[in-house]
Formats: sequence, C-alpha cells, structure tokens
Amino acid sequence: MARKILLALFFAAFIGGSAFAQAAAAKKNNIIVDAAPLIKGIIASDTDSKTSLFGIAADYQYALTKSFSVGGRADMIAGKAMNANALYFGLAAHGRYYLTTILEKAFLDAGFGFSTASLNGKRDFLGLSLELKVGYTVPLTSAIRLEPTLAYILAKSGYFPTPVGLQIGLGVGFGF
Repeated sequence: MARKILLALFFAAFIGGSAFAQAAAAKKNNIIVDAAPLIKGIIASDTDSKTSLFGIAADYQYALTKSFSVGGRADMIAGKAMNANALYFGLAAHGRYYLTTILEKAFLDAGFGFSTASLNGKRDFLGLSLELKVGYTVPLTSAIRLEPTLAYILAKSGYFPTPVGLQIGLGVGFGF
C-alpha cells in the first residue's frame, strides 16, 4: 500500500514538474515584486522617530508576444507618519513593450489606474494616476531576474506617502 502511494506521488510530481518546466520555458507569466517601496519605508523610519512605514508593490505581466506584455500592478504603503496613521493603496493596468530591435532586455512600460489614501482614518479618493516607466531586465537564472526601473508617476497628491513624481524601482521578477 505504501509503495502504491509513493509511486502515485512520484507520478504526480513528475507530471507536475513536466508541466511547470513547459510553462517556465514559455515564460508567459511573470510576477515582479518591487523592493523600492520597502527600502524607502525603512529609510523613512530610520530618519524620523515619528515615522514607521511599510511599503510593497507587485506587478503581474502576461506576455502576448515576444515584445509586448499586459498586466496589472498593486501597491500599498502603510504605517505612521508624523504620529498619524497613514495608508496608501493603488491599482493600475499596465502595458510593457520590450525594445527587442535596440536593446533586447530594455523595456518601456505605461500604466493607468487609480489610488486612494487615508490619514488618521480620513479617506480620500486620490483619483486617476498615469505612470510611465523605463527599465532593464537583468537575468539571474532562467526564471529569476532583476528589473531596475525609473518611473514618472502623475497623480493627485497631498497625502504622505503618496508616490508621485520621479520614482526609482528595483524589482525581482519570477517567470513561470
């Protein structure tokens, strides 16, 4: 009985591993976790005793062709700023074009979405946001890569810590 279970598990692992290997070879799906909001939150928390922030941003990209992908981005920054509870949340749809004719791993990214913020429980819909980004993909393995980016975000501001203006990003991407 134990041998049959072990054989069934081995067979399931083999089938699952084969399917994962085929998906990894195609690399149609990518998840990119941006470390920059976390790093900025740590730096802001260290420089001011009244500030403690935690930020995270994640992208999902689906490759339609070799040089174009579509996806979405969600980002959140939460914590205390100047002894006030602060929360920022944004969602955006993105399109990414890889400059395969010029630089194979360079890309242009454009996003359109909305954001909302709260300071001491007072919520405000910040409105629509537009993001333009340029970046470069640095492969580490066949499925993992780094993506340094430079973005310009156009959105209504007024609440700390809303990310607007010129933003630097450092993403870690996982392809599957």
